[in-house]
Amino acid sequence: SKQLLPVISRTLLQVHCTTVDTLCRDSNSMLAALFSGRYCYPDVIFLDRDGKRFRHVLNYLRDGVVHVKREPSEYESLIAEAEYFGLEGMKEMLQNELDEVIREKNTAAESCPLNAKIIQNMTSSLLSQLKDQPLAQYRSTSKHDTLLEIQTEAHNPFVFRIDLDF
Repeated sequence: SKQLLPVISRTLLQVHCTTVDTLCRDSNSMLAALFSGRYCYPDVIFLDRDGKRFRHVLNYLRDGVVHVKREPSEYESLIAEAEYFGLEGMKEMLQNELDEVIREKNTAAESCPLNAKIIQNMTSSLLSQLKDQPLAQYRSTSKHDTLLEIQTEAHNPFVFRIDLDF
């Protein structure tokens, strides 16, 4: 039906207005099951999901595309939303784009061996200088991130960050 249905999501209680037709566009999704007519639903629906991400879900259902920054963490969070809502087409599309972004980053890193060598030398040098200090942290912020952070447990903690995105 063409009736507008306000859908409220939790981030800052964002309100998204859409139609039941849009929500049911992917007949195999959780949203289509919810609004198929099998269940009664109120005039306003509250979804305990991130409103900024849900906007992308609605845009996918409307247009079949998702516009997102070419950052792996953006793709990963939207893939999680696609999985939650049972939107296999959206999930597959985002996974393919994520794979392409990762390939591009790897190709860029391989095409800049000098930068990679410099960073490797800097990291090795730093770790050798800190060899007597227990490390509190040695991490990247996500599995595809290019930021390395090292922090010591000394009285005067030392934090060293290298942005490996070149």
